[in-house]
Amino acid sequence: AFQAVTTRTAGFSTFQQSGMHEETGFLNIILMFIGGSPGGTAGGLKTTTFALLFLAFHTMLRGGHDIECFQRKVAEDSLRVAFVTFMLALGIYVTGTTVIAVIEPDTISLQKIMYETASAMATVGLTVDLTPVLSDISHVVLMLMMYIGRIGPMTMALIFSGHVDKKNQFRTLPEAKIMVG
Repeated sequence: AFQAVTTRTAGFSTFQQSGMHEETGFLNIILMFIGGSPGGTAGGLKTTTFALLFLAFHTMLRGGHDIECFQRKVAEDSLRVAFVTFMLALGIYVTGTTVIAVIEPDTISLQKIMYETASAMATVGLTVDLTPVLSDISHVVLMLMMYIGRIGPMTMALIFSGHVDKKNQFRTLPEAKIMVG
């Protein structure tokens, strides 16, 4: 129970993280990626974002149209923001993990790299004793991930998004149905 809470933001380590079973480490990676609740100092995707995506998934599976939570309809804009936030966070996480995996020798397991990058992006502070042996370039990648994780993927995207074209912002395009799956 303590380990499930500490992966959200605290970073307290009661045992050596490198001694975990692979299954436990993978579960911790997922918990770190999801992160804590908004409004606090927790990093990661945020529990509300994950919950909203799960509710949307559940709604689609049962054939519903409106996403409901506590007998209220969730605004479609909230779902869009949740999806974009998830995709940005996933993209940053996968990119950082891939860059470090390419830079470092093959003797380092991918799961350990995934653990370090999840911890960095979620600003958790846990390590599987890998950070000290990584190269300087990998340290820079981890620092960038920590910075992005601290300010949030959406904030980072808004910083670089540039100017919005007001003329195209209010236009309505015809709908197109795309076969998916």
